[in-house]
Amino acid sequence: KSKGAKLKYQKIVTEYFDKQRKLHTGSLRLDDPSMVRPADELPWLISDMGDKKKLKEVLADLSILGRLFIGQEFELLQLWRCVGLPGEEIADLYLQSIKARAKMALKSAGKNTESEGSLLNTLIFYLNGLSYFMEMASYRTAQEKILLAEMDMLEKASSYLPQMSLKRSQAVIKTKLAYLYTDLGRYGDAIALQSDILE
Repeated sequence: KSKGAKLKYQKIVTEYFDKQRKLHTGSLRLDDPSMVRPADELPWLISDMGDKKKLKEVLADLSILGRLFIGQEFELLQLWRCVGLPGEEIADLYLQSIKARAKMALKSAGKNTESEGSLLNTLIFYLNGLSYFMEMASYRTAQEKILLAEMDMLEKASSYLPQMSLKRSQAVIKTKLAYLYTDLGRYGDAIALQSDILE
């Protein structure tokens, strides 16, 4: 095939998968079978075409993230490196996506407290995965942002979680932050957190 024919075919397939992705913008399901091929193929197609702006948009989509950070975290990191953004900006993009998705989902849930609790738990799961991703990528400042956002989300979900589970999750985040602060030379912050955990 000629280069022109290949590019034309890539554009058609890319547009098809991108339409599928946009149909699921409001969903946070990690097991959605209709998102398997868009998540597995769309980012690579866009990367191959060299469209960094579009690649950034697609990677920041939580539907894509939900498929990639489970088992394909190294590929996800490689794709972000193609975009060329620093870790802090990647963290900000994901936090914006989470905030927008939460607002959309809470609006549709209305006064259904069960739906609200389920949503907050799902967002905590995403933040937990993101903190692992940032740690793996050695994006230290970005990891701090995500961990603090996860702690804030736990506070919002406190009325929906068993107290023992809540305290355990908070202790895990504080421990991660303490290790992170030690790595960054912020020993005072690390000691304060360790003392807080032991109380």
